[in-house]
This record gives sequence, structure tokens and C-alpha cells, in this order.
Amino acid sequence: MKRQTLINQLDQLDEQLTLRTKAIGVLAKDSHDTLKQVPPVWLIGTGAVAGALVGFLGPARLSALSIKGSQLVPFTRDAFALGQQFGGGE
Repeated sequence: MKRQTLINQLDQLDEQLTLRTKAIGVLAKDSHDTLKQVPPVWLIGTGAVAGALVGFLGPARLSALSIKGSQLVPFTRDAFALGQQFGGGE
């Protein structure tokens, strides 16, 4: 390949990387702003419950339980959407 072609490809990749970096920055700021809205008591409480659950069940059983729970995500998403249609989410 010619040198100029390689330079142009690098410039395109640099632009793509810049756009992705900006998008990640926006998502991180949004996540941070959302987390700031959660009361600290909830964060501490959920951390304590999660720690107690890991201590009680053990990491292996908790991992298996998490996998089974993630399989319910499509069902719960549909159930919440149905509830919002009937005004339950307001």
C-alpha cells in the first residue's frame, strides 16, 4: 500500500476512536449522574445484602443463581412493558 493510503486509514481510525471515546464519556457521565440520584442508604444496604448473600450461599451457588436469574430477563421485560400499557408503571 502507498504511504498516503495508510495515513488516510490511520486518520479514519483515529476519528472513529475519538467518536467512541466521546460516546463512552457521555455514557459514563450519565451513569454517574444517575448514581448520584440514588440515596447512599440504598447503596450501602444493597451492598450489605449482596455481601451477606455471597457469604451465605457461597460464590459458586450465587453464580449459578445469577445465571438462572438472567434467563428471566426477557420475561420480566415483557411483564413490565405489559404493566406500563395498563398504567401500572406510572
